[in-house]
Amino acid sequence: MLEYHEKPWPHFTGSLPEDFYNNVKSKWNTNDKDKKWNKIKNRSNIIIEDDKINTILNDISLGILTKSKHVFEKFYPRLDYEKLTGRCSHLFSENPSNKSYPMRKLHIDNGNKLVTGLWYFKHPDEKDDGGHLTLHNPITKEEKVFEYGANKIVLFPNTPVSWHYITERKESEFPRRFICMRLEARLKLHDYQTKNGKDIMTYEDIKNNYGK
Repeated sequence: MLEYHEKPWPHFTGSLPEDFYNNVKSKWNTNDKDKKWNKIKNRSNIIIEDDKINTILNDISLGILTKSKHVFEKFYPRLDYEKLTGRCSHLFSENPSNKSYPMRKLHIDNGNKLVTGLWYFKHPDEKDDGGHLTLHNPITKEEKVFEYGANKIVLFPNTPVSWHYITERKESEFPRRFICMRLEARLKLHDYQTKNGKDIMTYEDIKNNYGK
């Protein structure tokens, strides 16, 4: 069951059926050869190729797009929502278990993303080792912490105010596991981008390609 929230910006939170969660957890790909690492080696991704998992996650992502029509019309008034289509892809993602380290700083997702989802797979024996998602509204300065926990999911349409960051990850014997759900289009909603893998742009820097 997913609940819609307006603040600090539009997003959906909840959990997925326990049997589906346990099924996906049992199929988690741990093959080191399949892992693609980012530049600073604090996150690995493996593309999910299981058709049954992808079908369900696709339906959820596309459902969020449907439920977010009013959000896109508000933030992207020049965008023809009725012609909006995207391609889903999902990742087994991990932050490794080792010493403490900073996580990704304040940012919004790249402009080709329509909907982003994070579905958490916290180990049952793990303590509060950080790595919590913090939603941040750059206009009102409101924030909301979405804590890393087993079978917790957050999804949100990509808007110019959908800024977020991850709190520092403490030393842990368990990797921080989550599925990154992505619904992407060929268009660019806005021009956010990183430089050399670093988040340097601010809300004031961003150009809304479909604004008024």
